[in-house]
Amino acid sequence: MFRMDKYMNLPRASWSLLGLFVLLATCNQSVSAVSLEPIVGGASSPGDAGDRVWQYFYANVTERSAGEIQPLMMIRGEAGHDMALLGALRRGRLQIASFSPESMAQVESVFGVFSLPYLFESDAEVDFVLDSGLNIHLAAAARRKNLILLSWVDAGWMHIYGKKPILAPADMDNYRMRSLQSPASILFMKTHGADVITIPRSDLIPALQTGLVDGGETSLVFYNTMGIASEAPHLVMTQHARSFGIMFVNKDWYDNLSPSNAEIIKTSFQSIEDQRIEARTIWEEEIISIKKLGAFIYNLSEVQLAAWRQTTRRNHEVLLDEMGSDAIVLYELIVQLKNEYRLRESLGASS
Repeated sequence: MFRMDKYMNLPRASWSLLGLFVLLATCNQSVSAVSLEPIVGGASSPGDAGDRVWQYFYANVTERSAGEIQPLMMIRGEAGHDMALLGALRRGRLQIASFSPESMAQVESVFGVFSLPYLFESDAEVDFVLDSGLNIHLAAAARRKNLILLSWVDAGWMHIYGKKPILAPADMDNYRMRSLQSPASILFMKTHGADVITIPRSDLIPALQTGLVDGGETSLVFYNTMGIASEAPHLVMTQHARSFGIMFVNKDWYDNLSPSNAEIIKTSFQSIEDQRIEARTIWEEEIISIKKLGAFIYNLSEVQLAAWRQTTRRNHEVLLDEMGSDAIVLYELIVQLKNEYRLRESLGASS
């Protein structure tokens, strides 16, 4: 029987070897012989929002199933990066996994909508939009790829970091910037004249140390936990995109569970409300921690933020044209919900 807590303090290299062993040992399992030791893949860091969600899920599943379901938790990157997790999940080598919408967009473009720059303007607006039925559209898209959407994790705003302060769009001109592996990230950098280099997360710190890259974009948590702050100590709060993690389950495996076990898997995550409270507490703690490391955090004025929004005003049109009609439908729904939110806010302010 797998005990998650036995392995929590292993070095990352040991985790990777353990993950490789588990994947190889299970890659020939038949879906018809349903395993109640589902392999769960992720790339969280100890104590971050995603990590806490997985810890809650593990405890809840084992308790509610009276120990019948024993997840094998490979949530620290042992099964590889996001695209590796996605591929393994679709092939059934993993049964449950989390990865970013940007990665899911590589096989189902509608998820790329969440990468658009300045799609959202506030935490409250994000909450309102996500709570207004978007899952119906995204769940249908996931099923087309043999996946079932289980839950979300809000990882907060994306920001710009560098070895120098990048306070204005012009500061990125000819600067060696690491982009994420998504069209939206690449276009965001290119729009501002950056020398764009796309490398996996695992290669980022060596790239900063050798000068292959001098900056990039990240969430607060990854800026701290990955060690970026030590190599590129200037974090500019551009808030140009929202970062999410999405939990999926392999549909073939899920459909072969008993009704009671399927319900346990589907409903054992924290509520979205509880996740948000924990995550936003973590973000506040990260800011304190980053400052203690000696890194610099720059909060931009409305005028400075407006300059970033202005330079990316055409990115939505360009990216949506590439994503296709399903993405455009989702985008128009998000815009409609944003307008509803603003109306509610204005009515509330005037009452």
